Amino acid sequence: MSRASILLILLVVVFSAVLGVIPVVNTFSKSGSPQTPPIASPVIKDYIVVHIGESNYLLDEVLELLRISEANIVKFSDPEEASQNLNALMAKAKGVLITFSGDYLDKNLDNNSFINSLKKLNYLCEEAKCAFLAIGGKTSRLFEVLLRAGIYNMWHPGWVNPVYWDPPAAGFEHKVCTDGTRKWLVPGVFGSNAQTLKSLIEGIIEWLQYRGPCDL
Repeated sequence: MSRASILLILLVVVFSAVLGVIPVVNTFSKSGSPQTPPIASPVIKDYIVVHIGESNYLLDEVLELLRISEANIVKFSDPEEASQNLNALMAKAKGVLITFSGDYLDKNLDNNSFINSLKKLNYLCEEAKCAFLAIGGKTSRLFEVLLRAGIYNMWHPGWVNPVYWDPPAAGFEHKVCTDGTRKWLVPGVFGSNAQTLKSLIEGIIEWLQYRGPCDL
């Protein structure tokens, strides 16, 4: 079995077994949700949350809940501006959670300047410290822009976008695995059909701290 095939299997295991994702329509709505209390988790404080570009209702709600949960949130207009400030941000945290609106990614799918800035941003992410997350709208576009930027390199003949149905949130990061002096990376894919803000953010936290692929 090729190395690419093994990585693909790992990706599928992380995506389905850990997160329990089932393809459904994005059912988040603006009505009927009471104020969600702050979420107590050390993971939230370990990461700096970077919001790039445009937003949407769901992303605004997620960022606000993270803010009242004491997350450090920074906003930039585009990936280029974010890359210019990334080193300073990484010096202050264990990791950086980079968030986008799915529709913002859709608008920039064929924008070469945007794709090149993503490449630069990922290059600056030392030791896989960055996680990429799309919230609301066409979240499946995250994997398409990351594929074009060479960040998500799981393409193969017959490839299917792992979040083709546009769930409320979708994410990707490389997990760092170690064994003595050995160190390697495995892909970590996130997809969520959460119905509440609380369960959505709890899923994101679980994904960020999950290290299961290293044990396979």
